[in-house]
Amino acid sequence: MALNKITDMAFRNLKPSDKVQIIADGGGLIVRVREKKDGGAISFMLSYRFEGKQRQMTLKAKNLKDARIERDTHKALLKQGIDPNLERMLQVERIRQQQLEEQEALAKSAARVTVENLFVRLCDTDLINRKD
Repeated sequence: MALNKITDMAFRNLKPSDKVQIIADGGGLIVRVREKKDGGAISFMLSYRFEGKQRQMTLKAKNLKDARIERDTHKALLKQGIDPNLERMLQVERIRQQQLEEQEALAKSAARVTVENLFVRLCDTDLINRKD
């Protein structure tokens, strides 16, 4: 299987047309150029087999070089027996859980009443209203 079939010059010269263009780069990497009416965006997809089933996932790369690096990273995960799409979703969920835990810790620390906070509240409310 040949890798890196698309040259850098050919990639830069890709233009949107009236139909979706799908160009294989090798190693499961696919370059997709959307139609003109859909904006002509260029995206990268990885086609792979996991547990006997054909799967595809969209890559987050913005250029051909980054897409090839991401393809190689995902292929390494496949060799370890890990589904790269599932791993990406798990990573997003781990980050979301970590953010929720940080927000919870901040909320707990903000809700904690300190002696200084009590004194400031006393000065602002009770001491102003006193006449003696």
